[in-house]
Amino acid sequence: MKRLLKNLLVVLLLSITVFSAFKYVKVLKDHYRLEGELKQAKTQLSIIREEKQNLLQRIEKEKLQAEELKSRAGSFKKHLLAVKNRLEKLFSDYKNLQAQDRALNSQVAQLKEENRLL
Repeated sequence: MKRLLKNLLVVLLLSITVFSAFKYVKVLKDHYRLEGELKQAKTQLSIIREEKQNLLQRIEKEKLQAEELKSRAGSFKKHLLAVKNRLEKLFSDYKNLQAQDRALNSQVAQLKEENRLL
């Protein structure tokens, strides 16, 4: 009886050992699989962070370009307003000169008429 009990205990311990060994191998496989996935995730995270940094630099560059364009647009508006004011003054001066020209032509015509009559 003692021998049977001893054999049963050995079989039980062997069964537990085999079961534990299979469980250990399964856990070890899962560990290596998860480790590989973690490496892949870290690599992807690194790539995403690099892309994010590149996009942030690109956004900053585009903001600077937009500010420069706004500044240039402001300068062009000021220049355009100055040109418009100058053109308005030139047209006004031109109209005044035309009126003076008509008046002088009229006076010349009168003087010619007076000369002819004399």
